[in-house]
Amino acid sequence: MSPRFSTYLDAVRFLAALLVLISHLVYERFTGTMYAFVRELNLGSDAVMLFFVMSGFVIAFAADRKDPTLGRFVFNRASRLWSVALPALLLTLACDRLGAWL
Repeated sequence: MSPRFSTYLDAVRFLAALLVLISHLVYERFTGTMYAFVRELNLGSDAVMLFFVMSGFVIAFAADRKDPTLGRFVFNRASRLWSVALPALLLTLACDRLGAWL
């Protein structure tokens, strides 16, 4: 996979994730009826599907590359997982504490 194509896939995945976030933020309980047209478009579910399809391409490429040893395989997978999961968990905890405080 060329670096340009990889960047393209990452950009599409980012835009899809952003669209999912926006579709959640415009729920009536957050914005009232101000953004009803966005909810009526129902793009969030389509963006979820797009995100997972694009992620499938990335995962297929990563799975096609062979790691030379089991240790290297575990390290590569763990670093990809924890580099995203740990900040997400910390941000979720912080937002939960803020929400409980408010």
